[in-house]
Amino acid sequence: MSDFEKKGWFKVSLPEGWEVDDSEEPLSFYHPEGAGALQATVQAPRPLKPGQKVDVYLMLRAFLQQTGVDIEGIDARRYAAGGLDWAACEYAGESPEEEDLVWRVWMATNHDVVAFFTYACRGEEKESERAVVDGILAS
Repeated sequence: MSDFEKKGWFKVSLPEGWEVDDSEEPLSFYHPEGAGALQATVQAPRPLKPGQKVDVYLMLRAFLQQTGVDIEGIDARRYAAGGLDWAACEYAGESPEEEDLVWRVWMATNHDVVAFFTYACRGEEKESERAVVDGILAS
């Protein structure tokens, strides 16, 4: 395992063999011989009024709506883990090459920072890195 940290924003543990491309946003985490890439964008949310909290589930719904995904037709959920509020979903889509893809999307916040993660791979490989990606996010 090795750690990757974006100072002041977040830190994740990466399994042996996984690499980081942090040359531009979004950041990409991947295994050179893997099925897909985990991408991350992190930013401060718009200023909140006292007592307000960031609702990452509503942010996830807005993202899906912008990308043309019907949130009613997928399993989108909110949960708390690791001291963060999370929203996540998984859905099937197509790539420009007309391949069937599986997209996994997460949003997480501690209410000071919002992290947006996506992972995409070919449909037939959707299980090959699932546990590894879940482990990276849990770290």
